[in-house]
Amino acid sequence: MKIAILLPFKEIYRKVGAGAVSILVHSHLKSSIYKKSTKIYGLTVSNPMDKNKFVPLKSDKFFKNKSYVSDFAIKLDTDTKIIEIHNRPKYFFFLKKKFPYKKFILFFHNDPNELEGSSSAEERSIILNSCDKIIFLSKWIKAQFVKDLACHVDVTKLVVFYPGVKGIKKFPNKKKKILVFVGKLNSDKGYDIYLEAVNKFLNIFKSWKSIAIGSEKRRVIPASFNTKEYGQISNDRVLRIYEHASIAVGNSVRDEPLGRLPIEASSRGCLSIVSNKGGLPETLDKNSLVLKINTSEEIFKTLTSLAMNEKKLLTAQKKIFNNFIYDLESQTSILDGIRKPFAKQNKTRNLKIVHITNFNERFNGRLHYNTGKRLTNGLIRLGHNVLVVSDRDILHKNKSILDPDASKVLNKRIIETHLNFKADLIILGHADAITSRTIVQLKMINDVKICQWFLDPLVPKGPDYIKNKNRISKLQNEIDATFLTTSPDVLNFKLKNSYYIPNPVDPAFEMLNVYNNSTQKDLFFAMSHGVHRGILKKGKIDGREMFLKKLQKLTRGVIFDTYGMNNIQPVWGDNFLQAIGKSSMGLNLSRGRTFKYYSSDRIAQLMGNGLLTFIDKKTKLSNIIKNNEAIFYTDINDLSKKLIYYKNKDKLRKKIAKNGQQGAFKRFNSNVVAEYIINKTFKKKITKKFNWQV
Repeated sequence: MKIAILLPFKEIYRKVGAGAVSILVHSHLKSSIYKKSTKIYGLTVSNPMDKNKFVPLKSDKFFKNKSYVSDFAIKLDTDTKIIEIHNRPKYFFFLKKKFPYKKFILFFHNDPNELEGSSSAEERSIILNSCDKIIFLSKWIKAQFVKDLACHVDVTKLVVFYPGVKGIKKFPNKKKKILVFVGKLNSDKGYDIYLEAVNKFLNIFKSWKSIAIGSEKRRVIPASFNTKEYGQISNDRVLRIYEHASIAVGNSVRDEPLGRLPIEASSRGCLSIVSNKGGLPETLDKNSLVLKINTSEEIFKTLTSLAMNEKKLLTAQKKIFNNFIYDLESQTSILDGIRKPFAKQNKTRNLKIVHITNFNERFNGRLHYNTGKRLTNGLIRLGHNVLVVSDRDILHKNKSILDPDASKVLNKRIIETHLNFKADLIILGHADAITSRTIVQLKMINDVKICQWFLDPLVPKGPDYIKNKNRISKLQNEIDATFLTTSPDVLNFKLKNSYYIPNPVDPAFEMLNVYNNSTQKDLFFAMSHGVHRGILKKGKIDGREMFLKKLQKLTRGVIFDTYGMNNIQPVWGDNFLQAIGKSSMGLNLSRGRTFKYYSSDRIAQLMGNGLLTFIDKKTKLSNIIKNNEAIFYTDINDLSKKLIYYKNKDKLRKKIAKNGQQGAFKRFNSNVVAEYIINKTFKKKITKKFNWQV
């Protein structure tokens, strides 16, 4: 499952200068179960954290945020499942329109009422209704979000999540008398109050020291010689300081959305003193302290009480350390648990499937018996909901001057069909008019899987080789898998995620048991000059005609029944079934030179209907078809001898033909092939052995 994390525009994703968002994202990514499939998108910076996972985004001078989010939309991987947006609800509105069917998780690090895109109750209502999960870094932030909402609040969408910190194994033995202030050095954070209290405290307790970590661009509070200011430093260094420090002070004057200071300080056994503002005290250990009033006098009294009882302070520190519950790994598990429901893979049962191929509606049943319908039958028998789209029929009916090949109509209709149907899987069969752009748009709608199957030969210097190669390669970068009736390992070009499938047989189509019949003729062979043409083309010669004519001369006494040659028209539909039922044997001979495993779908028709089938040994189909299921020949002379032999071996011929039919229906039936296509497309671990996986 791919996750895209979008940082706020001004967030600096590097160790020095990293804000709270960057620290949270970076630290939790390390131990996430989704770390390998997660990318972080943020403003271009030098030396970013997680270099291999960070995707820099550009922005222009005048429309910084808009161009920043637009660049994210362009660079987002199309198969991303979850988009996580941190602290910028206005980004959500733009991206939800752009990617309406992706899952969105919106993180609030601050008061939603003060953020653009969630400041009004109306905006928050829209977010609540259209966002998949909303994560708040404190109960206080959550309360601010639901305040004044008139709509029903679906509490299952709202989650409070506290960031984790990687702990240390043992309590630090070298605790020093150090006070730490962490945050912006301004009056909102209470830095002026802190300095006043500490100056008074250090005049009495001279063995103690004060450290401040943070900065302020518009600084008005003068520095104090009693407090050493470190400026902005890496979070790792902050944690090392907490390890040695005894007390951390977070006395914010304004409502603080999150108590990160108590979390980090507690992880190192450092006692926290905080004001009761916003979510600041939520993560405080019971052994740490909340100021009754946020004044320098109150801080001074609290520090004095602790400094005068060092044993009590140490005991409290150890309890804080031992009671620490916001460990990075446990909190990351909680975060991954929020994501997990969205990670569920589409089931490989009861899928919604769109099957796009040529179902030949315009030919009035003449081409009813085709592989597309066989596969559709298999998918339905497996229990899937299958919606069929006959692409060639749509193209044929919708040509116009503005759209001469009707490809615009087809691509638009496919997108609209998917919007209405929301398929889990789209299967393409020779759907050449579908564009790469359409595939990308389909995947933007939901995380649909898309595969293609291809039946035509891919033999170099063979029939239509360049054309077929281009057809099958066109979409390989956008789709999930390709299935061929040629073994992919013998192709002379690379084809991503490609797999072999046999031509499927189907019990609804292959209905004859010819081996039970007394046949009038011996050898059946049929071809055509194009299935759509339907009739012979004058002057066209198929190379197989020469082979058949020579074979007839060599094979005296064997009665041939051939179609598509010698001025005998091809046979289709029921006429084909009637013709094939008159012969006891069939020749599986494809165009061009033999290529590993390649065969036209005639092999399914011959073996599935119970004819003794003769196959060229060079196809290597003997690897997946047993010797007692078909007859393999080496050359035309060997074929001739074997035809004569089996014509006269009636009992043996019928036995092998029956074995062939049973073997085909057991191992190559449309259910099995359809199941294999689904398993490979979804990259499901295959426990079942498929016969052709040799």
